[in-house]
Amino acid sequence: MLRPAALEDEGCASLAPPLGAPPHRAHAAALPIAPHRAALLHALEGCGVLILCAETGAGKSTQLPQYLHAAGWTSGGRMIAVTQPRRVAAASLAARVAEELGAPLGREVGYSVRFDACCGDATRILFTTDDTLLREMSLDPLLSRYSVVMVDEAHERSLATDVLLGLLLHVRHARLV
Repeated sequence: MLRPAALEDEGCASLAPPLGAPPHRAHAAALPIAPHRAALLHALEGCGVLILCAETGAGKSTQLPQYLHAAGWTSGGRMIAVTQPRRVAAASLAARVAEELGAPLGREVGYSVRFDACCGDATRILFTTDDTLLREMSLDPLLSRYSVVMVDEAHERSLATDVLLGLLLHVRHARLV
C-alpha cells in the first residue's frame, strides 16, 4: 500500500480531482439507485448478502459504496472493497468516487490493481480487481480489514470472479461463527 504522502511521487495524483472540488450531489440524487438508498442499507444490514441488478448508469458502482461509507460501514478503520473485472475500471471508478466525495484520490478512496496502487492508511473505499483481492486473501483469508466486499460486474464471469465468490461464501460462514 502506498502512503498518502507518496501519492504525487507515485503518479496517482494525476487522476485526483482538484482540492475542494464540489460534490456531484445533484447528479447523484438523480440516479435511479438514489430512491432505494434506505432500502438497500436496511437489506444489507438484515441479510448480509445482496444481489443487486440494475441498468448500466444506475449508480450501483459509484453510489452504493458512498452510501455504505456514510452509514458507518467504514468506522473503526474498516474498509469497503469494490471489485472490478478490469484494472482500468477499478482506477477510473475510484477517481470518480473520490471526485464525488471531494477528496483526493488515494486518501479516503483509492484503488489497488496488479502493478499499481493508489491508496493508504486513510483509504476507506478501495476499488480493486478480482484477482488482486484473491491475492490479498492468501495473506488474510477472512479479509478482516473489510466490512463489505462488493463484487461488481459478476455477470462477466471469469475464473477469478468465480473463485472469489466461492471463497467469499466461506468468509461469510466463518465470520458468522
